[in-house]
Amino acid sequence: MEEGTKEYRAVKSIVLGVHYNMQTPKMARTLWDLGVRFSQDYEQHVRETNRLRRLYLRRYPGLRAYMEDREAKLLRDQSSDSLTGRIRHLPLNDGRATKGYGHLLNQAINFPIQSLASDITGSALIDVERELLRFYHLDIVSFYEALIDWQRKVLTKAPGCGIMEPRIALLFNEVHDSLLLDIPPDDVVEITELVVETMRAVPSLRKLVPSFSCPLDVDIKIGSHWGAKKG
Repeated sequence: MEEGTKEYRAVKSIVLGVHYNMQTPKMARTLWDLGVRFSQDYEQHVRETNRLRRLYLRRYPGLRAYMEDREAKLLRDQSSDSLTGRIRHLPLNDGRATKGYGHLLNQAINFPIQSLASDITGSALIDVERELLRFYHLDIVSFYEALIDWQRKVLTKAPGCGIMEPRIALLFNEVHDSLLLDIPPDDVVEITELVVETMRAVPSLRKLVPSFSCPLDVDIKIGSHWGAKKG
């Protein structure tokens, strides 16, 4: 599906909705509010949403099995755990009759996924920083001194001074599953390759969890400043 189209929004909403254990009524309302309407009649729209949701679950039966497994663990242990060993406690005073049980179940289902996504990005932060140190032959103290100096210059420069270029590539922020770097123009090609390969490999995570075998891909966006639209 082409990004930005009605079909793309519909597919993405259904896929993410199923993964978040969203039931048909809420999924139908979400799609409707997004302007994705399978019929001008709302009841027919709900029925079509339900058909597509059930079709997706039938196509990937492992999803339902995973959700059932998470619910069984929630009822048994009142917790959910992640691949790296984190535990989220989810107390159930009255079993399925516990107030807000549906929300607790959603947390039990989502926690292993969101926690692992965070671990992937956290590993990438550590691993990319390590590779940048090797690339520039710097120790960690010198690297952080350069980062602090760069941030000071950026935050204190007068308006209209134009774009400032760093002397070395600096990893300075994380946004969800993205790493943000300032890179000198002369180093763009080499640093981009270094970052992409390191983020695909995430050696720290694979060392921590040898069973992690999911292939990772990395999208790149390069611009003159943060927020530039051109990729």
